[in-house]
This record gives sequence, C-alpha cells and structure tokens, in this order.
Amino acid sequence: MNIKAIFISGAVAVAAFSASNQAQADILYDNGPSPNNNGINLAGFIQIANSFTLSQASTVTGVNFTTQNSGAGVVTSIHWGITSLINNYPDQATATVTQVGVPFPGLGPTYTGYTNTFSTGSLSLAAGTYYLSLQQVTVSAAGGFVNWDINSGPSSASLGGNPYPSETFQILGTVDVAPAVPEPSTWAMMILGFAGIGFMAYRRRSNQTAVA
Repeated sequence: MNIKAIFISGAVAVAAFSASNQAQADILYDNGPSPNNNGINLAGFIQIANSFTLSQASTVTGVNFTTQNSGAGVVTSIHWGITSLINNYPDQATATVTQVGVPFPGLGPTYTGYTNTFSTGSLSLAAGTYYLSLQQVTVSAAGGFVNWDINSGPSSASLGGNPYPSETFQILGTVDVAPAVPEPSTWAMMILGFAGIGFMAYRRRSNQTAVA
C-alpha cells in the first residue's frame, strides 16, 4: 500500500468514526396526529399537562403542538414548562412560537388548524416520564380562541389535577449517544492514516529544502 493510499484510507476511517458519533435531530415523542377535535383554551393560567416518555437520556430542543384557532390571529408566544411531577404545572419560560407548514381546515367553519413550534433551548433529560405544560398564549390578532387540539393519544393528561383527554404534540431533540469505541481494525487504519499524513508532510518539507 503506497503512502497516498494510506492517507486516503486513514482519512476515510477518521471521517466514518466522527460521523458515527454525530447526533441527529429527531422526534423524541409523538402523541399522534390531529383528529380536528376542539380542545382546551390556552389563554390565561390554565393548568393542563401532558405526559411523555423518553426511553433514553436525551436533549430536548423544541416542541410542536397543534391548535384550533377561531378568529384571524395565530399564536406568537407561549409559556411552557417540563417537569417530572404529575399534577404540577410549571411556568418555566416564555417562548416565541412560529407556524409549521400551511393551515388546515379546523373543526367547523369558524376554526382553522395550525401546527405550531417553539424552541426549548437545550434541555438535558434522563430516561423517564415527564409532563409538558402549556399556557398563556399570545395571539397576533385580538378576538377568538386558541384551543390545544385534543387527540386522546397515548399521553396521560391532567387538567387542574383531574384526568383529561390528551392533546396533539411532539417533543423534539436528540438522543444522547455514548461515544463509540473504534474496532481494532479502525484504530489500525487511523494510525496508518496519521502516519501517512506525517510522512507526506515530512517529504514535502524535504523537497522544498532541496529546491531551495
């Protein structure tokens, strides 16, 4: 195997090893599609929370949720919280809300359905069950209602401490992946690759010195 081939093989091994450790953004939890059911009004200090379960330690980065809106406005901000305590409705932060995709026909002629999204920042959570609380929406136009769309998915929801049908939402983020340990053959190719890089740099310097 010549020096150039060693360099290429080593570079490929390094790139493959690096790629295997890169986390990909994903949907960590999906409570199911919107059935176009009316829901709970998110205006004011409504105490509603939906459960979600993470099978692995993860970094939560955002939330998608579906609303049925009456009136001309769309959601522009929302208060949210995530907790591990049932019947607890935290107001941890206020997030800017944007809409994903196009509006869809809502429940009846006076409602329009929207898929909304907001960022939670990077929230590290261990594997387990948590509860998402949404409340106090701000709407771009006065009048009408913003209802969190009921879908009665697998989530366990509570309203003011009492059981309630769950709503349409997705938890976004990445699964925390432990660094992979390279196989012995991969280590060998990486070492050969680094050796090839060093030798080529040495030979280049030697050639430059001879020309000078």
